[in-house]
Amino acid sequence: MLITHIQLNRKAKNKENLFGIMTVHTKNYGRFMFNTIENYEAKIEEGQYIVNWSWSPRFGKHKLEISGVPGRKGIRIHSGNYGRQFRGCIGLGTFGISEDIPQMVINSKLAVSSLEKMMMDKLNERVIIKIIDNEEKTDRVVSREISSAISKIISDRVRRGHEVGLK
Repeated sequence: MLITHIQLNRKAKNKENLFGIMTVHTKNYGRFMFNTIENYEAKIEEGQYIVNWSWSPRFGKHKLEISGVPGRKGIRIHSGNYGRQFRGCIGLGTFGISEDIPQMVINSKLAVSSLEKMMMDKLNERVIIKIIDNEEKTDRVVSREISSAISKIISDRVRRGHEVGLK
C-alpha cells in the first residue's frame, strides 16, 4: 500500500481529552479513517511531522513514532481509550460516525494494528503527518447552549403573553 500522507483533524475537547479524526491517504486504495484521542494538556502542537518506525523501550518493540516535535522525543501512536493514558502520544480507535462526540475511542488495539500493517512497507521510509487544530466545543455543549437559549426565548414569550392576557 502506498501511503501518500496522513492528516489529523482535531475536532473537540473536554477537560482532559482531545478528539479527532485521522485520515490515511493512499495512492492506490483510497482513504482510511480512525478516531483519535489525546491528552489535551500534553498535545503536540499543530504542524507537520514525520511518522516512522523506531524502537520503543516502553513497548519493547518497534512502534510508530511521530518525530520532529520540538523539544520532545518518543511520541508514539499506540492503543488506549482515555486521554489520561497518553503523554503527548496519539491513541487510535476504529472510525464511526455519530451525532455525539465520543468520550473514548473503541477497538483501539485493532485500529493501531491496522495502521501498523498499512505502514509495514514503510519500515525504512518516512510519512508526513499534518496535524490541524480545528477544535470546537463538543456537540453536547453546543446543543445545551442552543437548548438553553431556545428555552429562554420561549419562556420570555410565554411570560409576556400572560402579561397581556393571552393564554
